[in-house]
Amino acid sequence: MIEFFGGPFESKGFRSLANFVFFPWVDSTNAVGRGLIDHAMEEEVALAPTVIAAASQTEGRGRRDRAWRSPEGGVYATFVFRVGEEARLPLLPLAGALWVAEALSAAAGIETRLKWPNDVLSGDRKLAGVLTEAKTRGDETHVAVGIGVNVRGPAGDFGEGATSAEAEAAGAPSLARVFAEICRACDGYLAAPGSARVVERWLERSRHEPGAEIRVAPAEGAAVVGEFAGLTEDGFLRLRTGGSEIVVASGELGSW
Repeated sequence: MIEFFGGPFESKGFRSLANFVFFPWVDSTNAVGRGLIDHAMEEEVALAPTVIAAASQTEGRGRRDRAWRSPEGGVYATFVFRVGEEARLPLLPLAGALWVAEALSAAAGIETRLKWPNDVLSGDRKLAGVLTEAKTRGDETHVAVGIGVNVRGPAGDFGEGATSAEAEAAGAPSLARVFAEICRACDGYLAAPGSARVVERWLERSRHEPGAEIRVAPAEGAAVVGEFAGLTEDGFLRLRTGGSEIVVASGELGSW
């Protein structure tokens, strides 16, 4: 039993998650995760599914290298694992958002909605985000799925447009419980990624209604505007525009 995030955490009993590393603070859990992957590839050693968690981050990052405020009161964790044959790499950002949504429902009774590709919302305010980075060498691909969840504290502690589980729930949720539920959700996915139904489950929690207008600003080029038409089997965004349908991938998966 490990005491972290203000409560006990039982690291035994998981089917796939093997290693748990805890820091009182760190620059970025994803940076640590990338380092583990680099080391495993350079030394040609196996890397068992590993969780890196921190009570706070000094250099937390979101998508497109945006700063992610990471004060104490949040759950910051990166899940590092090799992508198996049954897993679809582009679906991992959506899967990470699902792990968080399911954890907040179980631990805090909060019913969230998901904004494509990987934001977890309560109303129109962000509760959590996911940053997924991948590296491939030969026929092996490893990923670092980074998750930041605003749990305890006033909504204003986590930046403009954000909220916290405490602000949305009736009472202060347990950081340890939220973390444990995210680990359970990830572990369940890793045990059977081929039957995880990521797209279907994501759409059940989607904040985007069919036909709703969506504006997507890609990393490069002009913004794309269209009506929401669902997702492809790889989790890419389908938009109807100008009498036809287009697919937007929009860089939801980073690499280094």
